[in-house]
Amino acid sequence: MNEKKRVTKATESRIKRMSKEGFRNGDQALVVWVYDAMRCRLGMFGMGVKEIEACGEELPNETEMHGPLWLEEVMWGLSHRYPEYIGYTNTHGMNVLYIRDFNALVRAVA
Repeated sequence: MNEKKRVTKATESRIKRMSKEGFRNGDQALVVWVYDAMRCRLGMFGMGVKEIEACGEELPNETEMHGPLWLEEVMWGLSHRYPEYIGYTNTHGMNVLYIRDFNALVRAVA
């Protein structure tokens, strides 16, 4: 599949490195949370990109998902710092996280 349409192994490696070395800032922790949430949506939490693809699934590089209301303020901040990669809206409790380019977001935050 086209690298621009799915989360790549390089992105996964950056996330693992950030998790292992400890987060230098809150943005790194949020990006890891988003990555985990993306895997949970597929029912594949704990699996890597290679294992997910072996099951016939993929992690989309561009997607939208409902973010928890308790993360509203920090997601707003992330979307203001990286508007070309991610957006967040909350209208009448319908909070949605728009991911335009997850691979690029991870590169920028790492």
